[in-house]
Amino acid sequence: MKAAATTIGNALEKSGDVSGEACTVSYYELPILGSPFDCESPPRIKEDDVVDYCNHMIGDEVGHTIMTFSPRQSATIIAVRSVLPNRPLNWVYRSLTEAARQLSGSRPGVICVQFRNMTSAELRDLAEHPAQSGEPTGIQLMTAKFYDDATHDHVHTIAYVAPGAFVRHQSLTFDAQGAMRTTRFSEDASSYVFTNKKHPDLNDPRYGIFK
Repeated sequence: MKAAATTIGNALEKSGDVSGEACTVSYYELPILGSPFDCESPPRIKEDDVVDYCNHMIGDEVGHTIMTFSPRQSATIIAVRSVLPNRPLNWVYRSLTEAARQLSGSRPGVICVQFRNMTSAELRDLAEHPAQSGEPTGIQLMTAKFYDDATHDHVHTIAYVAPGAFVRHQSLTFDAQGAMRTTRFSEDASSYVFTNKKHPDLNDPRYGIFK
């Protein structure tokens, strides 16, 4: 990360393209006029609009963006994308395939995948992204590929989860013996659930616990 940051800094100082040990930076200067940053303050700028603008002006897919700006004055956008295959999703796909083999095959199977390096809020944002952008996520495409394989027809549901925050609940009740305090803990976490549309038990309410 430090090497990438150094390369980006060199590109900004040079106002030109730079190749470094960690990455290659392509430098572009685009007009503020007619861009998403051509707006009054307080700004209401959507990342998707910025991405679409950059894609159109550069003629290429820019990837994930990080930005800082002053409306109608200036903006600096760092667009990040990887030239390597999506190895994390490949690993998840292999794990799903191995998990499917461990199921009986005669009864509906449920596979739960926990992303340890992702927060519950990040997983929630990922799940909401398709509705905002109109584009499928990598997880959606990978899961659809998994369900297209006939050897996985016995899998009913895949639930992707991330560690959440532990919440403490306390209640106080009174009876003939006096007051009784009850304390319980629960985890406030999100799940990103995909159901196999081809499964004969698709609408079985017993699997609604994952929704």
